[in-house]
Amino acid sequence: MEQWGLNTKRLIPSNDMIIHPGETLKEVMEDRNISTESLAQSTGFTQDYINAVLNCKENISAEFARKLEDTLNIDTDFWMKLNEFYNAELRALEESQQV
Repeated sequence: MEQWGLNTKRLIPSNDMIIHPGETLKEVMEDRNISTESLAQSTGFTQDYINAVLNCKENISAEFARKLEDTLNIDTDFWMKLNEFYNAELRALEESQQV
């Protein structure tokens, strides 16, 4: 890597590179023209909860992921994996900042 002028130090992730599952949900909703009100009605979850997810303040719960599968036809496992990857990347970022 040094031959290309790149530092061999491990690349450190930043908050800008970590994608919250709510960002993906927001894109799906925009693509399908679904409002938070409509999603709340379809899933039985409150608009406050959905907005918290969309604003990256709340992770997608397993129950919400199941409702998203029913409503959006996107597998529960997909949403849970997004959560898992997001949380793993956050842990890696926190660990890198402690070094």
